[in-house]
Formats: sequence, C-alpha cells, structure tokens
Amino acid sequence: MQNEVLAEVDASLVNYDEPHTRLLYRTLRQRLRRISGVQSVAMAATVPFGTTHMAREIAPSDAAASKKRPPLFARFNIVTADYFRTLRIPLLRGRPFTAAEDIPASKSHVAILDRAAAEKLWPQGGALGKYIRMYGHNGQSEICQVVGVAGNVRERIFAGKVKPHVYIPFGQQYQADMQIHVKATNSGPRMLKTIGHVIRATDKRLPLLTLTTMRQHLDSSFGFWVVRTGAYLLEIFGAVALFLAVIGLYAVNAYTVARRTREIGIRMALGADPSSAMRLILGQGLRVIAAGVAIGLLLSVGIDRVLAGLLYQTPSVDPLVLLIAALVLALVALFACYLPARRASRVDPMVALRYE
Repeated sequence: MQNEVLAEVDASLVNYDEPHTRLLYRTLRQRLRRISGVQSVAMAATVPFGTTHMAREIAPSDAAASKKRPPLFARFNIVTADYFRTLRIPLLRGRPFTAAEDIPASKSHVAILDRAAAEKLWPQGGALGKYIRMYGHNGQSEICQVVGVAGNVRERIFAGKVKPHVYIPFGQQYQADMQIHVKATNSGPRMLKTIGHVIRATDKRLPLLTLTTMRQHLDSSFGFWVVRTGAYLLEIFGAVALFLAVIGLYAVNAYTVARRTREIGIRMALGADPSSAMRLILGQGLRVIAAGVAIGLLLSVGIDRVLAGLLYQTPSVDPLVLLIAALVLALVALFACYLPARRASRVDPMVALRYE
C-alpha cells in the first residue's frame, strides 16, 4: 500500500448522466497517467477496508453444477483496466480486463474471480474459461465468462476466512461514485496536490469527496482504529502493571529486610561482610524474578497464539519481543530488589542486635 493515492469522485452529485460520466472518467484517467511519477491509474466501485461493500450471488452457469450447491455470496466490485496492477493484486491465472472492456459497446460479458471464489465454485480447479451466473438485486441475472483468477484480498484486519470476490469491468455495469487508485513513485503532499489539481482542472464541477494516501485510508479504518486503540490501552495497563509490580516487589523485599535485621546483624557480627548480606537479599529477589519471568513467558506464548488467530499477519510467537520484554521486566525487578539489599548491607551490627 506504499506510494498509492486514493481519491473518491461522484458525478451523480452534479446530475451528470451515464454517457457524460463515462467520458469524463476516461479522460480523467488519461490525464492522471500523464503526471510525472504516476505508474498506473485505475478506478473501482469499492475500496478495501472501506465503509461500504457490494455483494452478489454467483453460481456456475451449468445447471448440473449449480444444483450441487447453493449460490455463493461473494463481494462484488466494478473495476477498470489496470486495477489489479495498480493495487498489486496478483493475477494467478488468465488475463486482466482490457481497456476495451471499460466501454459499454463491448459485447463481452466477463468476470474475474479471486482464488477463494474459484475454489468454492470449482473445488477441483479449472475455473478459468468457465461461465458463472451472477444474480442482481432486481432478480435478474447475467452469464459471464471467467477470464482470470486473482489473488485473495483481505478487507478486514481481524483474521478469519477470506471473503470470496468477483470483479466485472466498468463497461458492463455503471456506477457514478467511484474510487480512483493512483500508483506513483511517491505519495507525498506534492503528489496529492498535483492529483487534486488535475481532477479539478478536468472538470471543476466534479465533486472530489476524498483525497488521501492508501496508508492514511487504512489507518482511518474502523478495524485499524480498534486495534490501535486496544494497543494503546494495553500499553497503559502494562505500564501500570509494571509500576505496581515494582512497588510490590520493593515492599516485599523491604519487609523481608526489616524482619531479618537481627539475623543480618548476627551474621555481620560473626564476620560476614556487607556484600554477603546484599547477595542474600538479592538472591531471594532473583529467585522470585526468575519464577515470574518463566511463568510470564509461558503465558505470553499462549496469549500470542490467541492473538495470532484473531489478527491478520500477526506471528504466533515473536522471540525478539519476548526477549526484550523479559529483559526489561528482569532489570526493573532487579532494581526494585537492589534498594532493600543495599539497605541490608549497611546494617550496623550493634544496632541490629538491639533490634526487636
């Protein structure tokens, strides 16, 4: 998603009819491609991680195959040529849509399925070249030939089964509210300003609803907001828990030193040096730290596996993160143990022997 710009336009807001809007969008794509640094331009009806989605029921057009299973409910998108190249969605088999299929005069009825849809409709493979029946909301249906199979697209950060997708070219179905995808060498403020200027110069009446980078679009999505807010809350809770653990560990060791003041005084009166008293208290604290770190690592591995099942592309175990966390906890806990141990090493034997 790096160096990708996303813009939303809607010609229906200014009452442009379909022929005028199609010509306008074609001209707009041509002008955007001429911008220095722009590599490819495409349009689509919906955007991944967007707020709206469309869906259609699809099934093999062959009557015998369609009777074996109910129609598949799939995400539906209307796209122009170069859509898969612009969004870097791999085309596993077949071909992408052509520029001729962006024009309504094209008599071909074609579709591209993603791998999830292709495997559900034809589990044995061989979706390429087959025909599907796509049902619309008005009860009508159309038959389209599968000319390509694309890679799966995940549209939510929480893990789970990938939703099947079906794509048709812009020439087969019209929609005025469209998303413009621009792949460029950079997506800095200057590129955004240039793209916005070209859109307004093409038609100053055309409403430009949004103009942002794809990264900003993802960061503003609800799923990312939930995860980011949860991460912030966990950081705060973790810091509070660490602070309370340090206070508790310090209090326990300070209490231990206070209870063993007489014992420490006797040891030092019999010839023990101050460092032995420090080692005594530190050793006791280190045993508690080692046990706590070991239990914490085991619990962390279990929690990591749970999070890996919920979040997309989250590794089940990250050894580096676990190592850093264990070291930080050990160092902080060691500091909490050091202060009481230091006080124990400074016990005056005569005062300790009179201590009750």
